[in-house]
Amino acid sequence: MKIELDEKQKILFWKTAIAFQAIEGLETSDELMDIARQNIVGEISARKAVNLAKKIDKENHANVVAARMFEILSQTPQAAGLLNEFSPNASKVQKKAHEFLSQETLQNIHHKLFEGILENAGEYRKKNIAKREWALDGELLVYPEAKNIASSLKKLFSQEKKFSFENLKKPEIAEHIANFISELWQIHPFEKYNTQTVAIFLIKYLEHFGFASSNETLARKPVYFRNSLVRSAYSDEKKIKADKIYFEQLLQNLLCGAKNKLNYKTIHIKYDEDGVAIKVEDSKKKKRVGSKKADSKKSDSVKAKKERKTRETGVRIKLDDEKNIASKPAQKNEKPKKVIAKKSEEIAKSSEDKTPYIPNDTKVARLCKNAQIECNEKVEKILEYLFENKSITNSQARTIAETSTETARKILAKLSENEIVEAQGVNKNRIYLLK
Repeated sequence: MKIELDEKQKILFWKTAIAFQAIEGLETSDELMDIARQNIVGEISARKAVNLAKKIDKENHANVVAARMFEILSQTPQAAGLLNEFSPNASKVQKKAHEFLSQETLQNIHHKLFEGILENAGEYRKKNIAKREWALDGELLVYPEAKNIASSLKKLFSQEKKFSFENLKKPEIAEHIANFISELWQIHPFEKYNTQTVAIFLIKYLEHFGFASSNETLARKPVYFRNSLVRSAYSDEKKIKADKIYFEQLLQNLLCGAKNKLNYKTIHIKYDEDGVAIKVEDSKKKKRVGSKKADSKKSDSVKAKKERKTRETGVRIKLDDEKNIASKPAQKNEKPKKVIAKKSEEIAKSSEDKTPYIPNDTKVARLCKNAQIECNEKVEKILEYLFENKSITNSQARTIAETSTETARKILAKLSENEIVEAQGVNKNRIYLLK
């Protein structure tokens, strides 16, 4: 029996689908927002939304992938909220969950999301891969060899089928799921877009136990989601240990209604649990960092905090304004935002320590000095990302520097002016390449 989603559930799934494009630095367009609203109010189906999204996509494919994610998320009865508690004891539930746990399921999700975008959509990677990760302070994360992918997945799914959730409390379930999904992500079976695929797999797996994803944890924290998985996958002999606590805390919020503070900055090995930089050599600089944080807290209004949370996720749908999403296009009102941002900036600037900012990264310091650019924490984060990835979009810069779109745009414009980066493309498709 087909069960229709209500507007609230549709909004949640659209938020989640759009938010997870930020993981790849992709930004959906205003046209997709109009398509989402048509679907939410019942004017078009999920399939129609996908077809319309294909027509507006040009290069980055963010729109069609988001629409496909929404379509997958909206396909099961559990998604309609029939159940909102785990039911691990029921034999039918257990059987369906076991059927879902297969390599074919994972491959089908990847294929549905990226068909026509990747030549090898749904196929395991044939090359060994590694990537330098921001959360590891630039350390290289090496993924398992390609030749072992099939056997590793077979073993992992077999172990999960044997596991019993019977009589477990929700925190224990969260811990187990954290371990299982972390191991699945670490295998990195596909050449690209593993995190988005695993995120959808996680949501669908939980639904098989009767858990409807009824809160916005994943929609609000896509960047945290990926970086927490990075930290769960990496260890070395010197200073870094694999740590699943970050991902487990996210699942505690998702499954148990916990209130863990999920600040993606704390995942970085340079930051403490409050998101304050640890690797600071100058005592005056320590004082300035702490002072800036305290002053920022005092100057932030409630509205400014909500705006900052929205920027962190890269979500274009306002997370605190569901009624406007369902009923009409969001009305742009830039003036109040500018006033709030300006006042906060003035207060923070007036209370700043006059000590010149000294970058932690010597390469950043040298570049800023040679180009005569005034460096700050935001500029340093953006330059570090550019050194590692060779290119950046305005959306990525905004998320990494934890700042506004306007500030990120100004920083990138300054770097372009000083011939450090080269801008290519126009408007939302613009990308900045490191020279």
